[in-house]
Amino acid sequence: KNTVKRKFGPMVDTLQKECVNKRRRANLSDHAVNVFKAWFRQHFSNPYPTEDEKAELARQAQVSEAQVSNWFVNVRKRYWKPHAAGDSPKA
Repeated sequence: KNTVKRKFGPMVDTLQKECVNKRRRANLSDHAVNVFKAWFRQHFSNPYPTEDEKAELARQAQVSEAQVSNWFVNVRKRYWKPHAAGDSPKA
């Protein structure tokens, strides 16, 4: 046990410090999610916002365009199927 601690102790300490310093992921605000869901429902047959639409959604939701893109990638992957475009939205 002592040999392992002497050999790997400094590495464990470094990893623990790195884990403490990492930021935790924060969820989007309810307002942002509502803005995105409204757009998604209105465009369910083709839920791919243009760059201009992403910029406007980001402004309305007060988030970055990267967050807008990621939200739409995730919601399409989880809830949208191209063959089901005529169906009602689940998000």
